This record gives sequence, structure tokens and C-alpha cells, in this order.
Amino acid sequence: MACGPDDSASGAVGTGSDRAPEGERRFGAEWDSHARTFMSWPALESVWEEDLPYVREDIARIARAIAEYEYVVMMARPDQQKAAQRACGSQVEVIPLAVDDMWARDTVPVFVEE
Repeated sequence: MACGPDDSASGAVGTGSDRAPEGERRFGAEWDSHARTFMSWPALESVWEEDLPYVREDIARIARAIAEYEYVVMMARPDQQKAAQRACGSQVEVIPLAVDDMWARDTVPVFVEE
């Protein structure tokens, strides 16, 4: 299944605009224009076990790649913030936040516009 404004299989209804109609609220689609990307740092050894260092390396690499084109905010548990910043580099802003793990879509606030 593809993702995008023309993807009728996703159940998404494209309006041809990434703005909410007057007087309505809209939850933006993944493909809409945006000011920054939010990501979460992999936190749980119990989930990743011996793969955790590799998962963190991959997430840091993805964040650095995105940061070449747009602003990236990485959310990391306060005790993991410094390590995440070292891994992600200075192009990525790492902020302390008690995230569950790397599934930001499922565990952090989302944005709705009026």
C-alpha cells in the first residue's frame, strides 16, 4: 500500500490542500508540508535486547539524513539525552522527554490545526 494524497486505499481523503478548511480541525497527513520532524530515541533494552546499539545507530543515521533537509527534534529520556545528542550530532536538537521508546506516533502529542 502506498502513502500519499492520491492513495484511496489508505482511507485518507485528499483535499488538495494541507490546511484545515475554515472553521474545521484537521490532523495533517504524513506527506503534508511541515516545519520539522519529531523522532523518539530508542529507550528500552527489554524491547531491543542485544540489538539496541544497532537500532540506536540506525535511528541516529536517519535523523542526521533528514537534518540535511529540514529541522529535526529527537525526544530522548532525560538520562539518555547526552548519548542521543552524541549519536545524532549537532544538526539534530535532542530534548529531554519521558518517551516510551521510539514509537513517537503512539506515545507523544500530535498536532491538529484549526
